[in-house]
Amino acid sequence: MTSGSEQRPDTLRVGTPGASREDGGEREPSLRGSCCISVGCGCLRGMSAPESPAEWWPPPELVDVLTAQAAALAGNRLEAEDVLADALVALWCKRALVAKARNTEAYARQVLTRTFLNNRAATARRRRLQLRLARTATLVASPAPADAVDQVESVRAMLAVLPTNERTAIVLRYYLDLSDLDIAASIGCSEDSVRSYLSRGRARLRSHLVSS
Repeated sequence: MTSGSEQRPDTLRVGTPGASREDGGEREPSLRGSCCISVGCGCLRGMSAPESPAEWWPPPELVDVLTAQAAALAGNRLEAEDVLADALVALWCKRALVAKARNTEAYARQVLTRTFLNNRAATARRRRLQLRLARTATLVASPAPADAVDQVESVRAMLAVLPTNERTAIVLRYYLDLSDLDIAASIGCSEDSVRSYLSRGRARLRSHLVSS
């Protein structure tokens, strides 16, 4: 364990509104990770990432996988960062369960998908997403050629016009290559509904391509 005056080099800082020291100053809990995300979660107040290997925290490579999935689902940087932050908080709070999961990555992906759907249902982000889409930065690990960036933006613009469930089903099938069963488990619906979402989503995309 590190002393109170030392700071781990791989610390993930999470600002918690309302958390304060006895002397009135704000305190900033820290968690292990590879990025800097601001969230407000009461269960994180005063917590540090445990040193015991039995206590799970997502490794950097899993965070990278979830970052890419969040970008594909959300379609813009601002919402993708929100979804990723909320999902990481959910995984941290459920870390004892995650550590026991037979497939940690699949479990984490499902948590992120549910987080995306819950966030979409709870807010009016769709309208703001469409307004911001043209000026949002692309979440990529390295610069891409101009034509590749144009193609990415074109695909995201087409996905943005799809209803949320159709968009989610399309991304999970063609980005993550999930089966109908896995998509149904992630979205929380039947396999028949998944096939319907995929069929309608593909039809809308074909119509958009023809009209453009």
